[in-house]
Amino acid sequence: MLALDVPLVRRDGAVTYLGGDVPIADIGLPGVAVELYRSARRLRVFALRGVKVEARQIVDLVMRPRDGVMQWLAD
Repeated sequence: MLALDVPLVRRDGAVTYLGGDVPIADIGLPGVAVELYRSARRLRVFALRGVKVEARQIVDLVMRPRDGVMQWLAD
């Protein structure tokens, strides 16, 4: 069973709190599942302190083939 307790902003600007007696169908669960999957696949980078990295460097890294990344990490 899926339990929700989150605010949902509707297209008309009204806020509905999901949970309790609000039907799950109101949120379009299949669409939400797709968005959750898509956002989970995005690259997340965490650092202990602030670092400056050019976006191009990140794009270059994620576009490398797996073997290229492994070689880069070994160097």
